[in-house]
Amino acid sequence: MTPAAFSLQRQDFLDCLRGFALLGILLVNVKVFSSPFYGSGLPHPMSAGVLDRALDYIVGAAFETKFYLLFSLLFGYSFTIQMMSAERRNRSFSSSFLRRLLGLLLIGLLHAILLYIGDILMIYALAGLLLLGVRRCGDRTLAWLSAGVVTATALLWTCLILFEAAGSADAAELLAGIQEQTRRYQGGWPSVLAENLRVVREAWPIMATLQGPMAFAMFCLGLIAGRRQLFLHLDAYRPWLRRMAFWGVLVGAPAALLYGYAATFLVGTIWEGGALILTILTGPLLVGLYCVLALKAYQGAAGGFMRFLLAPAGRMALSNYLLQSLACVFLFYGVGLGLIGRVSSSVAYAIALTLYLSQCLLSRLWLQRFQYGPAEWLLRSFTHWRWAPLRSAVGS
Repeated sequence: MTPAAFSLQRQDFLDCLRGFALLGILLVNVKVFSSPFYGSGLPHPMSAGVLDRALDYIVGAAFETKFYLLFSLLFGYSFTIQMMSAERRNRSFSSSFLRRLLGLLLIGLLHAILLYIGDILMIYALAGLLLLGVRRCGDRTLAWLSAGVVTATALLWTCLILFEAAGSADAAELLAGIQEQTRRYQGGWPSVLAENLRVVREAWPIMATLQGPMAFAMFCLGLIAGRRQLFLHLDAYRPWLRRMAFWGVLVGAPAALLYGYAATFLVGTIWEGGALILTILTGPLLVGLYCVLALKAYQGAAGGFMRFLLAPAGRMALSNYLLQSLACVFLFYGVGLGLIGRVSSSVAYAIALTLYLSQCLLSRLWLQRFQYGPAEWLLRSFTHWRWAPLRSAVGS
């Protein structure tokens, strides 16, 4: 195999990881769209069945609070690739990357207001500024910085959870708020947009103090992995990969199982808060295990299937992320079918899997004719301040 072909396979693997991450993101986000009880501290009354609880446990343990970390790791890895590409072409990297972050910020702002209150793109744009600032730091410094940020985030949230437990809201008051939110989301566009704005204002401090620091910590780890081209020089880094798998199995997986149990069966208790602290500390270890398992699958019999199904979706991950939100708005809000609060967890997950598989196949069809997804094309054009060619030479 030529070095160019080998490098292309490694890029395909990164796309497969992004495609896999899209599934995890959707399975968590569909809970937000379908159930106003999510994050409220009260259990969803329509998801009390055995199947619903079992699926909630699996999604909580395996996906929740984990997959935006995987996306963040890949963001940091890609940052290194973009930086090296700019250096090879003797181009200014900082100015183009700043435009990219501005583009992400604008897309994220529109996404949060129009579609999804839990938008991560604005967090990435702001954390990306910090990544740009530390890009010249050594690997050891970045590793310690990442560990320090994770530890500080866990300590901060320990204090917040203890403070919240001391002044917990009345269940009747919480239920009244849930019913009012459901009514607003079952309304038309003005009602949906007004509620989105209200919830975004309330949720932003949570995202800024949890997802923001954790995303930056994973950016730093992704920067280290990208510098070393971890997935390009596998033989040199097999000891790294073995350690990633070891700590993921020994610490990351048990902590994830505990979090899944607490998030499913101990909703609104101090135990759920404690499990969140644990998963903040150990989530990066589980992400490392996921990367190793995905790599082994990619190198084995599942490699062809992953390249066929996951890689196209991963190549246009931004477009698919936005499309997921758009589809969920029309499925669950009053501007469409209005299913919010009316379906169980198992039905919501079935909808999410159907949507995800459809996206994988549509992505493959799209990329037969075009080089980029529509959102990727727009962001690339904005980043380089000129219209990028969209149509594929093969598809022309």
